[in-house]
Amino acid sequence: MRKHSKDYFHLFYSQLFANTGDILTIVGLIAIVFNITSKTTAASMIPIIFTSGIFVSSFISNYIYQYFTQKQVLSIFQGLKLVSLASIAGLLIFGISPIFIFVLLFLNAIFDGFTNPIKNSMIPFIENKDAITSANALMNMMSSVVQLSTWALGGILMSLIGAKYLFLFALVLEMISYFFILRLSERQIYKNEKANIFSSFKAVIRDNYRDKLSLYLNISIIFESFATTIWIAAIILTYTRTYLHVPDYWFGLINALFFSGTIIAGLWINHKDRFFTQINYPIIIYVPLLLAFINLSFILHHSIMIALLFSLFMGIFEDMRYISLNSMIQRNTPKEILTSTYILNNLFNSIFFAIGTFIISMIVDYYGIIWAYIICFSMYIATFILGLFFRKTLKIEMRN
Repeated sequence: MRKHSKDYFHLFYSQLFANTGDILTIVGLIAIVFNITSKTTAASMIPIIFTSGIFVSSFISNYIYQYFTQKQVLSIFQGLKLVSLASIAGLLIFGISPIFIFVLLFLNAIFDGFTNPIKNSMIPFIENKDAITSANALMNMMSSVVQLSTWALGGILMSLIGAKYLFLFALVLEMISYFFILRLSERQIYKNEKANIFSSFKAVIRDNYRDKLSLYLNISIIFESFATTIWIAAIILTYTRTYLHVPDYWFGLINALFFSGTIIAGLWINHKDRFFTQINYPIIIYVPLLLAFINLSFILHHSIMIALLFSLFMGIFEDMRYISLNSMIQRNTPKEILTSTYILNNLFNSIFFAIGTFIISMIVDYYGIIWAYIICFSMYIATFILGLFFRKTLKIEMRN
């Protein structure tokens, strides 16, 4: 961490506490809503509400950003998020109807939708170009560690202190995150010429169309969002039950090995960041082809041990490419349009992951798990072919 700036340190720990708090919030609220309603459908609405809120915020984010600095966006909307979470805590204490909780959750997701593109695009503003790969590797590794550990931690804490106190603990973590946001330096991103909501969103589309790197990132996310739906819990559980015919606890180990792979990738790239910066072109172009065949391998055998091994490989190469691609984008995309890049990226990711989850789940129900893996294999092949079309653009750092 020593070679990174103080602002990166503040952003890193803000994300650490916010990500942990977000997962614990979801764990606690799912349990609370289920206890209140006794309906799985009501509890399953929580992730859908989060996705919907982020989707809505994507259309107005650029309009909001015209009037604030990066720090102001983060501090205002993280502050409003704290207010909404505190309001939910009050509703839980007084046992109010879950409908009001859902409304506040939707607002909370909108606030997250405003802050996420800023967080995603902030590293080039606070780091030197030669530190961007390492910065992204550390940030991704932290996110993977949180994903791997916090769901289990949430379950343990819920059994020890109960869902309501778990939610309050998550609220405290969000407050700590806010403290680190307040320590960030001011950086201006607003424009002198203001546009209305419709025109500001058109500017997002225009910026992404004109910049070839942004265009590649946001077309490829369409295919990759579909491909990664294979890793949702319901699909992995179906795979272990109906294809491998092993006990349910193996599905958790498959998931754990995948996230362990992403942690290994983060450590490796952080340690050898200059080397990975030099080879980012072949990683971005050819790793999707490798991922396609690793993905296909899951239906070419019935061995749980091979599935565990390839889950680890999947995590390593998936994260290796993600870090390399985003680091290249952040080094070479003009800073004035970088926020637009990540606004559209968040929008496409939320839309196509939701659509992909629905379609893949339907295919599994009607045609079986094998077809889900075949479709995801084809999505990675499409990403590889797309990279070949953009290969001149992706060679930008080889020419410099």
